[in-house]
Amino acid sequence: MRQLGLGVAMAAAGLAMALQTARADEELPIGVIAAQSGSFVSAGNTIVGAANLAAQQINDAGGIKVGDKTYKIKLYIRDNRTDVNVTIASARELVNDIGVKAIWGTETHDFSVSMAKITGPAKV
Repeated sequence: MRQLGLGVAMAAAGLAMALQTARADEELPIGVIAAQSGSFVSAGNTIVGAANLAAQQINDAGGIKVGDKTYKIKLYIRDNRTDVNVTIASARELVNDIGVKAIWGTETHDFSVSMAKITGPAKV
């Protein structure tokens, strides 16, 4: 679990440093689906912490440049309660209702595959 946390933190830091930054004009909605309760809570808290750190570093540096626009990252964090059905419902909400452009998560392959049935067709 410790290696997972370190790996996620390093990936978040690398992402933040690799992105071009400038003045942010708009928000870029990104979903995070992770266990904040249930049996996978320690892994889920690591995912949420890394996402918050990456978003903060990117936003503090001025945002992320996509094409001609620069965006501040806005995270929409959902607790999947270590339940695949909650994960699927959260993915539907984030994609269909909020319109996120990407989703970061989850803790297990089964959860990710289930979530991909929503995110894949939506190209999220």
